[in-house]
Amino acid sequence: MHPGVSTRLISPQDDSLLLIYLRGRKHRVNQAFDTLKRKAEVRFDEYPEVFPEEVPDALSNLAKRGVYGLTKTRDKFGRRIICFNTGEWNPNELPFEEFGGAATHFYDKMILDKDVINNGLIIIQNCGGMGLKHARQYTLHNMLLILNVFCLAYPIKLKGLYYVNVPSYVKYLFKIIQPFLSKKLKERMVIMGTGKD
Repeated sequence: MHPGVSTRLISPQDDSLLLIYLRGRKHRVNQAFDTLKRKAEVRFDEYPEVFPEEVPDALSNLAKRGVYGLTKTRDKFGRRIICFNTGEWNPNELPFEEFGGAATHFYDKMILDKDVINNGLIIIQNCGGMGLKHARQYTLHNMLLILNVFCLAYPIKLKGLYYVNVPSYVKYLFKIIQPFLSKKLKERMVIMGTGKD
């Protein structure tokens, strides 16, 4: 075990962090602990490349370019909605690791929002404009990174994952990750094609 993992578990940043994990896991102590431990494992052991110490410049650049953002409105249950426009991301200019680093900083901010912790989150990913340069980023390693970091290591309840305008060849990429998803996550994932295939 990396020393950073045990340090994170023994000496959390402050009590408020523990409360966030407890609230996010409906005050189930064991689940909160497992999630906090998972966060430490992915940060220090498995995927340290997507946990930069400083806020990446990419974070504001991606928002300005419309790659991602929060909608002003919420759904009828008061849940925040994040939209990703994958086609607006140029992986030749911003490698996957840097994109991931921007996303973890964004998620670290999201867990400070009580509404997100209490009500959960909806993610909509618009796959329109995706090309082969994007598809090449979805290796098994990178897809498992997305799952392990953003679905399992944060105390955020993902209430819906909607993928829209998904090209037919990208649907095969989703099939690769299916065996690694929990039953609940599979039920909350909706994949919609472009209407042309």
